[in-house]
Amino acid sequence: MGEETKQETGSTHGTAAQGAADAAGGTEPGREADAAQQADAKKTYDGVYIAQMRADFEKERQAAVEAAVEEALKKEKMSAEDKARYEADQRQKDIEQREKEIALRELKADAKGMLAKEKLSDSFVDMVVGADAETTQNNINTLRAAIDAEVQLQVEARLKGKAPRTGSGDNSSGTSDMEAQMNKIMGL
Repeated sequence: MGEETKQETGSTHGTAAQGAADAAGGTEPGREADAAQQADAKKTYDGVYIAQMRADFEKERQAAVEAAVEEALKKEKMSAEDKARYEADQRQKDIEQREKEIALRELKADAKGMLAKEKLSDSFVDMVVGADAETTQNNINTLRAAIDAEVQLQVEARLKGKAPRTGSGDNSSGTSDMEAQMNKIMGL
């Protein structure tokens, strides 16, 4: 009798769970069409993009795991002295990398100040940052010269257009277009 109770309870839970899943999934006849439309609406570029991002993440994670395994195997084969030397070298490389990142951030901040001084947008910062402040300033000066030259060309091109009208144009009555409109408004 104990087994029968377990089987009945299991089938009852299974049916209830299936019923909840059906209700949530919209398997009722009126909800099937709505669920299908919602599923079609969700199949957009976003779904593809997310799937691609997940695949890329998995590749990166797998590469990181493989690198960690190789690192562990490499350390396992080393003697205690070699391990200590290797770990010291790794710490030194990490410190150097962090120093480079900090120096780059500082140089970018300086470059933003230099760009502001030249009245240029901060969006150019990645294009002008050089190895040092002097190189960065030279890059900013070159950019400023290029922008000024392009602006000058555009101004000259626009000025080459039609000659401005003098206002004494083709009106036989001697009034300008503006005067004619004013007279029309005033009822004259």
